[in-house]
Amino acid sequence: MNLKEIINLPVYTQSKRYLGRIIDLEMNCETGKIEQYFVKTGLLSNLFQQSLIINTSQVIYLSKKEMVVKDNFKEVKDFVSSPA
Repeated sequence: MNLKEIINLPVYTQSKRYLGRIIDLEMNCETGKIEQYFVKTGLLSNLFQQSLIINTSQVIYLSKKEMVVKDNFKEVKDFVSSPA
């Protein structure tokens, strides 16, 4: 994929949560490999927006349609507290 195909792609977590769109990336000049993606969150331009940095180790897959990244939290299953 080239840069024009990557910029503005929507980014989702594994659990289908929309994070935002890719606005830029950082490439290692020596290897030519992408190291990080910069994602702009928020629905309205300049309103409630944040920037996220996604490391390539967090990326599950990248297609011409979307990027999917790992969830940044873990579910605690079967948590039971015993009364003291």
